[in-house]
Amino acid sequence: EYSFAYGKSSSDSENYERLLALDEISIDENPLDWDIRHRVALWLQFYFTDRDHPRLFGISIPNDWDMSIYWRFQTGFPFTPDKSFPGMTLDVGEKPLKNSMRLPSTAFTDVKLHKRFRISGMEWTFKAWIKNLFDNKNVLSVYSTTGRPDTGNNQSGIIGGGTERQANPRYWGRGRQIILGLALQF
Repeated sequence: EYSFAYGKSSSDSENYERLLALDEISIDENPLDWDIRHRVALWLQFYFTDRDHPRLFGISIPNDWDMSIYWRFQTGFPFTPDKSFPGMTLDVGEKPLKNSMRLPSTAFTDVKLHKRFRISGMEWTFKAWIKNLFDNKNVLSVYSTTGRPDTGNNQSGIIGGGTERQANPRYWGRGRQIILGLALQF
């Protein structure tokens, strides 16, 4: 997928909120908050019934299971840098362009597995769901003064190391999550 999302405001209430904050309303079109230029996704699903008796490289593997794999890569969302952003040169009274910088790209892989089996005439299903299988450190937001998720420390254009307090966990995507379950049908 390759797309552009340009406009004057990213929501129906943005101009109203700008008026309340005594800020000017944009008359220029800029990338909208959800503008992602590139996205590639892949979804694979394997499904074997209790009658399939699958083989892998000549070796018999269990039957009556299904697995799905979902992988996605996308370029970063836009953000508006602060006037103190390193390398930013502005004229007097000029503001940085809205959404003129980009967050880093993100990628993740999710895997779901269901294995069905029968015990005492009842059908049981073991479920496993692994989100972010490869534990990618995806950046969801950054400090507008530095463009980094781990520090907002910008001293006259020189970015310093951040403190633990500045390492905001909301600026990072979730790490690997493993969810296990057991279902019973009778």
